Amino acid sequence: MNPLAMFLVLAPGADPRSDRRVLAEPDHETLIVWVPDAAAAAEVAATEAAGSVRLIEMYGGYDVAAITEVTRAVDGRAAVGRAVGVSSRPAVGARHTATIYEAPVDAASVTHELPGGLRTDIRPAPDAETAVALARRLVAEGADLVEICGGTPIGTAAAVAAALGDQVAVTAVTWPFDALAPASAFAAEHSVHADQFRS
Repeated sequence: MNPLAMFLVLAPGADPRSDRRVLAEPDHETLIVWVPDAAAAAEVAATEAAGSVRLIEMYGGYDVAAITEVTRAVDGRAAVGRAVGVSSRPAVGARHTATIYEAPVDAASVTHELPGGLRTDIRPAPDAETAVALARRLVAEGADLVEICGGTPIGTAAAVAAALGDQVAVTAVTWPFDALAPASAFAAEHSVHADQFRS
């Protein structure tokens, strides 16, 4: 396995050696690793960026200090994006997170449960309308944080946030200025992510 992208999911009590899955996206594999804290995130990011990973998305409520630590750890080998709030509710203390990425509805999904009742669902949606319906269903099933993948147009995040109102926190992965060039290069090579970076 040579995943090109990675989701780092913040989850207290996670063991990054065993709490890992692979999401087979339409044109590449994404490694998903659950980590207990920023230090573990930086260690995993450095290791994977030394291999094949070129794009990292951070989910689950990391602060700016954590994204800085991960960005320094990868030392320019991968673009690092972080989920930021697009709704009025803060993205902290979530027990059941739902991540939506842009892909056909029959693309791969992942569900991962951790000790202590923490759960992550990662699901595909090809457009904003489908993402809104999916987000509503996942919230009805108990999700208390909905996160929109960085390869999904920002309008999808806005539509999901508007549809959910203040029921749950909604975030979207965005890219700091120093990550734009490598993220855009990744987007150019993998068209499933390209819309995020078009003007």
